[in-house]
Amino acid sequence: MNNLKILAGFILITFLFSFSTVEKDDISDNSQSEKVDIPEHILPIFKKSCFDCHSDEAKKILSKSKLNFDKLEELSEVKKIATLKKVEREIKEEKMPPKKYIQKNPEKNMTEEEKTMVFEWIKTELESK
Repeated sequence: MNNLKILAGFILITFLFSFSTVEKDDISDNSQSEKVDIPEHILPIFKKSCFDCHSDEAKKILSKSKLNFDKLEELSEVKKIATLKKVEREIKEEKMPPKKYIQKNPEKNMTEEEKTMVFEWIKTELESK
């Protein structure tokens, strides 16, 4: 009977310790990641031209899974850098917003001035990493 109590106590302690280890790992992962704040002058551009497909409210799961601006700060530093570079490349190559989308929603297209503002912000973000 005494051995059973000791075994039960050991199992309970091991069980509780495993939860505290998981929480500690989660906290350290979050602290390694710096938040990418989208500045007030850039956010309206992304809202207009990108968020219909690339935000938490987007209906198309595939587009949202490829890039979700609402989850940008959750990415590792390496993935943030790669994502920002990809955003810049996709806009420069006029792949985003897609031509079909712009044909149906011409008001969603980025102006040259807006593109320049986005590129300057991305450049600044990448230089700070």
